[in-house]
Amino acid sequence: MSHLITAFLLICISAQAHGATGGGPHGGTVVKDAQSTYEVQVDEESRVVKVYTLRSLKPRPKQMAVTLFENPETGQTVELQAVNPRASLPEYRGVVGPGAGNFIGFELKLNFPHAGGRVLRHMR
Repeated sequence: MSHLITAFLLICISAQAHGATGGGPHGGTVVKDAQSTYEVQVDEESRVVKVYTLRSLKPRPKQMAVTLFENPETGQTVELQAVNPRASLPEYRGVVGPGAGNFIGFELKLNFPHAGGRVLRHMR
């Protein structure tokens, strides 16, 4: 039974990409995996979330959303729209709802045509 549980956990973990972090060229947080690199920036004053594509070996995501976490259990999901969809490295934007506070991390959800989805995470 424990082998079955271990195998299930390994499958779940391998289906999601975890991000490496660092400072980005636009002042945001960089998350990446073997296939792509994105920078996530949250402007707390205007409540605008910007996601910059810095590198991508895959076609553009069909859908993108970011969940911003105020604590490990509470998050706010923002659907993102491409600002410049025809660009080779597009930028995505969305607006955080009212009442949003400081965020301790985020989860970037990417859905690619014919390739399924991936998740990139960052927690402080």
